[in-house]
Amino acid sequence: MKYDFDTIYSRSGIGSSKWDHMTTSDGTLVTDVLPMSVADMEFKSPPEVIEALTERAKFGMWGYTYPTTEYFDAVIGWMKRRHNWTVERDWIVTFSGVVPAIFCAIRALTQKGDQILVQRPVYHPFFRAIEANERVLINNPLKQVGDTYEIDFADFEAKCKDPKTTFFLLCSPHNPVGRVWSKEDLERMAQICLDNGVKMFVDEIHSDFVYKPHVFTSFGTLDKKYVDNVIIGTAASKSFSLAGLTCCNIMVPNAELRDKLVAQQGIDSLSLNTSFGFLATQTCYEKGEAWFDQLLDYVWGNYEYTKEFFAKHMPKVKVYDLQGTYLAWVDMNGLGLDKDELKKFLFDECHFFVNMGDMFGEEGSGFIRIALVLPRKALADNLDRLLAHAKEKGLA
Repeated sequence: MKYDFDTIYSRSGIGSSKWDHMTTSDGTLVTDVLPMSVADMEFKSPPEVIEALTERAKFGMWGYTYPTTEYFDAVIGWMKRRHNWTVERDWIVTFSGVVPAIFCAIRALTQKGDQILVQRPVYHPFFRAIEANERVLINNPLKQVGDTYEIDFADFEAKCKDPKTTFFLLCSPHNPVGRVWSKEDLERMAQICLDNGVKMFVDEIHSDFVYKPHVFTSFGTLDKKYVDNVIIGTAASKSFSLAGLTCCNIMVPNAELRDKLVAQQGIDSLSLNTSFGFLATQTCYEKGEAWFDQLLDYVWGNYEYTKEFFAKHMPKVKVYDLQGTYLAWVDMNGLGLDKDELKKFLFDECHFFVNMGDMFGEEGSGFIRIALVLPRKALADNLDRLLAHAKEKGLA
C-alpha cells in the first residue's frame, strides 16, 4: 500500500502550538503557509491509527486507563525489531511525555544545587528542566567538524570529574544537529559517567529516524554496567505524529533507579495517561511499520531537496549532514545578518517559520532548525519564497 504524504492540510485555528504561534514581529498571525518549526508533523497519522481511534471514540467511555499486556508486547516488539533491544516489561514506566519524565528524573535522582551536564546546542527543554528545578546547568559544547559535530571528550571528562556534577542529559540522536552517536561514542561517555558517579538520562525519542549508512545504537543495548546507570526516554510521538496524545515509555532497567523515578512520579502526580494515547501507540507499533518506512524515505527526500536547493541557489547557507532526526540544521551566518535581523527577515519578510538556532544555546546563533516533516510541495513553496526575498535583499 502506498501512503499519502503529499496532501497539504491546515491546522490553523484548532489550537496547534505550531500553527497558532506563527506570528510576525508585530504579532500578526500568518495562516496561509506551512510552518517548519515545532517538531511535529504536517502529515496525518497512519490510517490504521485513525481507524482504531475512531472506533474507540464511538465506544464513548474513556475512563482512567492503564497499559495492557498487549500494549507492553507492542512496545517490546518494536524495540526488538527496530533497534535489536530486548526490553523487559518491568523496565517500562509510562509517562505523558519524555520532557515531563526528564523533570521527574532530575527531582528523583539529584539535589538542588547539583550540576547537570548538557551538550549545546541542544533541545531547549533540557535547560528548563535543570533551571526550573534549581539545579545548575553545565555545558559540554559540541565541536563543529566539517559538516557535522563531535564531542569534546577532554572537556566532557573534566566536567564529569567535578564532584558537583551528578547527572548528564544526552540527546541521541542529537536534536538539533542531527548527529547519530556511534557505539564507541556512547560507551566512552558511559564509562566516564560511571567512573565519576554521574547518572544519565538518554533521550532517544528520535531514534527511529536514522539514515543510511548511519546506524543507531540504543543505549539499552550496551553493557549491563552502563545500562544500570541510565534512564532511557522513548515514544512513538515523533515517529507517528502522536504528540498531542501524550504517551511515552521510559525504560529503567535498574530497579533502584526505577523505584526512585516511580516514587517521584507519584509525588508529582504524573502517572496518568489517556486511553487514546495507549491505543495509538500500540496500534502504531503493531501496524504502522510499512507507513513509517515510507515516511522515512519521504523525509530523506525532503532533506536532499533542501540541501540541493541551498547549494544551488544560496551557497552562503550551509546545511549540515543529517544522520538522524527529521530536523535539518542550517547555518545562515554566511548571509551577514545578526540573529535579530535574520529572524525579522525570515518571519516578517519571507513568512519562513522555523526555529531560530539560538533557542538551543548561544552556540546556535545564526543557525535555523527546519522540521522536514511536511509535504514536499509546501517545502518547495517555502524555499522559493525565501529565495525570492533573499534576491531582493542581495542575499542570493
